[in-house]
Amino acid sequence: MEDGIAAFSSHSRAHPKKEIPSSYEYKPLQAADSIRLVCLTTTNGEVHGMLKEVRLSEKPEYRAVSYVWGAAFDGADDGSPRPFDLDDGHVIQVTANLADFLDAIVQKQPQTPMTFWIDAICINQTYEEEKSVQVGMMRQIYDQAAEILIWLGRHDGTSRDDIAKMEWCDKTMRRLWTIYKANGTGPTRKAGAIPARPDMGFRTEDGAVKDREGWESLGGFFVRRKWWHRVWTVQEYIPEANKLFMCGDLAFSPDWLETILDLTLLLHDFEPGFEFLEDAGFAVLRQVENFRSSFHDGSRAPLTVYDVLSECRLRDASDPRDKVFAPLGLLPRNQRLDAALRIDYSLPVEIVFTNVVEYLLRTMHGLDWLDAVVPSRNSKCASWVPDWDAGRGLVFHPLPKTAKDGNAVYRPWGDYYAPEEDPEATRIVRHGGRAEMHVMGILLDEIICLYDTNYSAVDVVVVQSWIERACRELGGATYSHTGETILEAVLRTITFDVVPVDSSSFARGQDDLDDLLSLPVGEIARKLMLVDASMDVEALLLRHIRLDMTLRRRFAVTRHGFVGLVPFYSSVGDKVFALSGGPVLYITRELTRTSRKEYTYVGESYFHGLMDGEWRDKDLFGHPSQVILV
Repeated sequence: MEDGIAAFSSHSRAHPKKEIPSSYEYKPLQAADSIRLVCLTTTNGEVHGMLKEVRLSEKPEYRAVSYVWGAAFDGADDGSPRPFDLDDGHVIQVTANLADFLDAIVQKQPQTPMTFWIDAICINQTYEEEKSVQVGMMRQIYDQAAEILIWLGRHDGTSRDDIAKMEWCDKTMRRLWTIYKANGTGPTRKAGAIPARPDMGFRTEDGAVKDREGWESLGGFFVRRKWWHRVWTVQEYIPEANKLFMCGDLAFSPDWLETILDLTLLLHDFEPGFEFLEDAGFAVLRQVENFRSSFHDGSRAPLTVYDVLSECRLRDASDPRDKVFAPLGLLPRNQRLDAALRIDYSLPVEIVFTNVVEYLLRTMHGLDWLDAVVPSRNSKCASWVPDWDAGRGLVFHPLPKTAKDGNAVYRPWGDYYAPEEDPEATRIVRHGGRAEMHVMGILLDEIICLYDTNYSAVDVVVVQSWIERACRELGGATYSHTGETILEAVLRTITFDVVPVDSSSFARGQDDLDDLLSLPVGEIARKLMLVDASMDVEALLLRHIRLDMTLRRRFAVTRHGFVGLVPFYSSVGDKVFALSGGPVLYITRELTRTSRKEYTYVGESYFHGLMDGEWRDKDLFGHPSQVILV
């Protein structure tokens, strides 16, 4: 084994079936800062342990373990729970992945007693009150640990080669730093990222990329291993304590991860042929590393509850409530949280998620948080409550809210009402297990036509069809609500009116319009001066038309002839509302099951000619009133 990779005995032992004694009965913890530690020893190759209670205020010596409860990697069998023997003759059932760790660590130091904090063993998982308190202490537990061992699981078919590739990346990047420092220069596109030396190992003799399969396998290592995707592991990784990654019988330093990211970024940006690294799985690693580094960056604004919930939303958790409880450990230590965010595993999921909204209403002074709402998998959640456990395919890019100068991009409520002047303007009303949100709003319009959904962030075909269909079906050369041409209004809509447009360049005649629409959408925008003449079409699509912003949205037309973009799950007949404190417009769906008007919340929307409170100057609309969202 090469130097730098820590290795230990790789023999494994069988787990014969045996009679399992009565399960262990945990004794109540005696102090508010008490935790349990497990002291591991081995007898005849069998690992066993003893639990002891300590107080964090007394600075006990221990190592903490970060791992996943389920399968360690794609394709791994979760396995049946395995018995972990305690010295008093009792047994605690642990997951197969944790049992693999216990085997591995005692094989590394078989004669040395070791003290650990391991959540599955040290917390009484059947007692919700203790579990809630101990989970709230996890940030401190990991902070005080002498070392954090990060268990990635046993080996799979490629993990040994992947870890060897990591070590090679680390050594190579350090060589490059030495060379750049000696030369007093850095990489440039003209010079190339890699000095002209045949021993660097990036290319074959004919100049081709060397070992592309190895690069892709290494990227896949971060995709396959579940630890990189779990919500709890972020909190467990950010402490500044010493850390060691373990995979099977190999171990490596977290420093390797930084050099791997530096090297892959260098190759991707400056070396032809390495563009594939962008899609090779390294984004998973980059996300975790960026979060850790930004957490310790004193120059950035302190993280808020909304920040950490949004950052962790697409990470995995077996318990949906952990999508709230785990991110709270990432907040600054001096940030006080009220009772609405108290960690309490006795509460059902829908109450935990609703409590988050109650907190956000008090702290954000507006409805910005509504951009986190997507169709919920939890049928008990109100439609306006963000489901922080929503599937990856439902979460999409929110509409722009704040410009670079700090001002609001849109003002759909105008100056009619300032929600911060009246804390009761928006409130949650609970009726037993049912929750409603009461908010001042005004009904503006109704959707009567919907175009195809854009399901691609890189393919412009659907957006092109929106332009063509809208210009042919809406009739007339002028968009009556703003005085622009239909084409200009449509293009401003698909760019959310955040790209400067020279209206004097728009075609006025039908013949000119037909000729224009026969062109690719990139050329349409170029001719209409949406972009600088020197910008290529790819840059236009990705930076200005912002296909990522149109992703999972549909082009819509309302009864009064407004054009806009709405969530893909909108329906004909849905209503368009301006809501007090809302930075954009909103789609709702009227319910007919009750005698009073109630609506379910659908999502954010943009409608051209309505985003700056223009409804106040038109006779089409009524007056603001209370809107009930259920």
